[in-house]
Amino acid sequence: MSFGDIGIKSSYDSDDDDILNDFYIPVLNNSVEYCRLAGFFSSSALAVAARGIRGLLKNDGKMKIVAGAMLKKEDIDAIRVGLEKPEEVIKRATINDIDSIEDEFVRNHVMALGWLIAKQKLEIRIAIVKDKNGIPMDMQTISETGIFHMKVGVLTDRDGNRISFSGSVNETRRAWTENIEEIKVFRSCIEAEYEHFKSDYYKFNKYWNGETDRVEILEIPEALKEKLIKIAPRDIDELNLEYKLKSTEKGPTIPSSIELRIYQKEAIEQWFKNEGKGIFKMATGAGKTITALALISKLYKRCNKRLAIIITCPYKHLVVQWENVAKNFNLNPILGFESRRKWEGRLNSKIAGFNGKAIDCFSLITTHKTFGMDVMQKTLSKLYDRDTIMIVDEVHHLGAKHLRDCLPNNIPFRLGLSATPERWYDNVGNEYINKYFKNGIIYKYELEDAINDGWLTKYYYYPHLVELTDDECEEYHQLSKKIARIFPKDKDFELSEDSALNNLLIRRARLIGRAENKIKKLRELLEDRLDSKFNLIYCGDGKIEGIRQIERVIAMLGRDLGMKVHPFTAEEKREEREKLLKRFEKWELQVLVAIRCLDEGVDVPATETAYILASSTNPRQFIQRRGRILRKHKDKKFSYIYDFIVIPPTIGELDRLDPKRFNIERRMIMRELKRVSWFADIAENGPQAKRKLLNLKKQYSLLHL
Repeated sequence: MSFGDIGIKSSYDSDDDDILNDFYIPVLNNSVEYCRLAGFFSSSALAVAARGIRGLLKNDGKMKIVAGAMLKKEDIDAIRVGLEKPEEVIKRATINDIDSIEDEFVRNHVMALGWLIAKQKLEIRIAIVKDKNGIPMDMQTISETGIFHMKVGVLTDRDGNRISFSGSVNETRRAWTENIEEIKVFRSCIEAEYEHFKSDYYKFNKYWNGETDRVEILEIPEALKEKLIKIAPRDIDELNLEYKLKSTEKGPTIPSSIELRIYQKEAIEQWFKNEGKGIFKMATGAGKTITALALISKLYKRCNKRLAIIITCPYKHLVVQWENVAKNFNLNPILGFESRRKWEGRLNSKIAGFNGKAIDCFSLITTHKTFGMDVMQKTLSKLYDRDTIMIVDEVHHLGAKHLRDCLPNNIPFRLGLSATPERWYDNVGNEYINKYFKNGIIYKYELEDAINDGWLTKYYYYPHLVELTDDECEEYHQLSKKIARIFPKDKDFELSEDSALNNLLIRRARLIGRAENKIKKLRELLEDRLDSKFNLIYCGDGKIEGIRQIERVIAMLGRDLGMKVHPFTAEEKREEREKLLKRFEKWELQVLVAIRCLDEGVDVPATETAYILASSTNPRQFIQRRGRILRKHKDKKFSYIYDFIVIPPTIGELDRLDPKRFNIERRMIMRELKRVSWFADIAENGPQAKRKLLNLKKQYSLLHL
């Protein structure tokens, strides 16, 4: 790789960044030359300068170091009176320092530098700061008047690209591991950064060549060079040069506050039996996020405490939710969404550090959209280590044609999650997902299981029949006639490849979704509950006379009924939505009115009563919604669901419809009644709810539903 593949940032702050593993090691792993002006000279400084050196060795690279000499007062006095030459003082001080090394990390890296000197791949020069009379200054005088404090590095990759960095980092072990440091990075290929790079480049060469009045540059004493060569190993591979920084991400651990439920343990066990691949079909509210993170924690231990974790989910708010839970499991994930500048450099550095075994664990949480982008795919393709897991939340999304090919085959461990993993009318997408995760769904924990086990609330279900207005009936008739003329025999609504037919079906579905009498029925229900709280209303995105359904509902509730209501849509920013949920929980808002964005991933456990004004015929939507409504809350014993079912205007004249038209109407109402059956089957008042639709079922010969 070249520097351009790493995703180098313009600055690094150790309060936010792991400078060693995010910058220092990755760039050295991709360098063929490293030039460094260091603050001062010591064995520890040499060791830190050698960090990441394995990559440089692999590239047949070379190093140049200019380090300041930190001399004691007695050393300077000896030089002044002519007892010792500067070279002798430096030799004595540094050899003593090398002989006293106890830390294996420091010693191995100093030995590696000796190997480089022996192979003529390293040159070291010493900088001595002088006073105005040309006399070397001791440490105390330097601290009062000035020090060789140049902290500049210049690196070159195999393609001839150069970068420089400068900042507060000293060449000491502590500086790279404990201090709060900052560096700025400049790239020669970026026009806006070139002048800064050029300044660093010329600065190094000025000191390397001794082109300065106040600093004397000395070659490393021969005795010191011989000492370093003497301790060098015959084979550089004999040395353990890998250093594990005390990382902000120590590795996933199940917190003591969490006790896994029986079904969560069973799911994890089944996943390991299936060779680390599979899909969990778990009801909304059953704790699939915790199950996945617990699985990660167990896998981390099985992989000898080494694991890269990639998590992708459909929406930004889910990324944040995953992050919040992941932190409880001792993870500090990179959030990969929005501007690539916020994540690309960090991710590249983590991958380079993980591949090079400089770090043992890192995690990324991203959105499906960002995951599918070329830049993300290119970055993840560099992750070649086998100790990697891919987790896909709401896994059915990844079966879409534009995302299927994004699932990386170089990641061995794979977990899919969803309450509704099957794609509706997409056998190709389902087959692809099942194959990728090996055997598809390997564990199920359904909504009924979660209710029976007490993890979700029991609920009451109230279907309400709604008729179309006269104008809506007329539009419905016209659309139905056109549909009947071109509708293929025995063809289901969702399977048509005829764009004209699809357009008609969509228009009729929207007509049903925005039916005006739904709002009238909603008003009747809420007029007796004006003081109620924790109400959630699902609207469609259709319009009535140019006004969106959600706007009409909000106006009716707020202006006409005086209730405290607020929209909850994709138009509100994430921070605003979080505030709305808190206000809802505190009863500052009685009603939230939503469009789709509550379908997947948003937790609103306080919701007690839900009104479904618009629902597609896709089971995924209403299954997700139902699970979300049933989440447990301390103030909630039961949940209540009100569903609005539109009756076709032909209900009173079915005997006059021709067979083809009747079958079209029957299919439409059958799909609505399937939803009703699924809701009613496990409701507390299920039999009563089904009886309410008995006449409708009889007329359409649908008594089996």
